[in-house]
Amino acid sequence: MDWTVGPESELLAALHRRELDLVVGGFTDDTPWEAKLALTRPYLETQIMVGCPPGQQPPDRIKGLEVAVPKGRPSVAGFVRQKGGIPVTTADPAKEPRPVAADDFQIEAWGLAPTGINLHEERHIIAVAPGENRWLLRLEQFLGSRGDGVRDRLRAEAAR
Repeated sequence: MDWTVGPESELLAALHRRELDLVVGGFTDDTPWEAKLALTRPYLETQIMVGCPPGQQPPDRIKGLEVAVPKGRPSVAGFVRQKGGIPVTTADPAKEPRPVAADDFQIEAWGLAPTGINLHEERHIIAVAPGENRWLLRLEQFLGSRGDGVRDRLRAEAAR
């Protein structure tokens, strides 16, 4: 088995040309590649939400508030802006003294208290080459048999 690491656009283009068998990443079901590739059904649903350090009074809205967002997640910063918040990029969101916007499993792993402010829902998928229906079916069976194992692994990784 060979692994290829690269930018999303290059990997998905290679998959479309059948140079790769499968592409796994942070892909969601709203991908613009939907018409050109075969996609699994969502195997994981996550919420991008706002959490607060323990003991801090959670805000009921983020309009006008500075909200920490993990470095490398520009879409999360965009969701904060849409709600009127001021995104502040940080390398270590778990140690922030202010509210943090991140995936629900990260908020939980970092010991932050959910505020009830949900910014966006994402349904995660895996892409395979077009026309690979049998491969897609086997992949979906594999993913379906894993239950919450994916979420547990993501939470464990976020806690590291």
